[in-house]
Amino acid sequence: MKHADELFFRIALLVFTWFIWLWALNQPLSNIMNLSTIVGGVLLVFPPVWLGRMIHDRQPTTSRAAWITTFVHYALGILFGIAIIRAVITHQDWSGWTLPIAVEIGLLLVIIGGSRTLDRGKPCLERARCALCDCTQQEIGGRLVVCLDA
Repeated sequence: MKHADELFFRIALLVFTWFIWLWALNQPLSNIMNLSTIVGGVLLVFPPVWLGRMIHDRQPTTSRAAWITTFVHYALGILFGIAIIRAVITHQDWSGWTLPIAVEIGLLLVIIGGSRTLDRGKPCLERARCALCDCTQQEIGGRLVVCLDA
């Protein structure tokens, strides 16, 4: 029964996300509001992630991490979705805007950024042994995320 409740709740969140996206699709907004929605949607991603991390750090259990991750992902989906929808709808209004960067410099920055992204070196997800109970832990950046034996 627990899994059925979780599934129903996640489907309800998905339908709510689609409803918000549909609402954002049909709203006539001015250029300033569109720009604010596009930039604000991207910038407002950081508070839900930070809040989810703070809530998880108080009591790091596996089930709590799953629920926090669910809420954070739906919040990010709504924010990014609205920003992308408004950007795609209004892209013709911004066609005159160009960045004052030479094409050669832009291409060089894309190549450097892409190669840096591909060459990350050491993976951030590691497994370690717990000093207290000798269980396997999962770490990200040296911080305990989930005790795998719990």
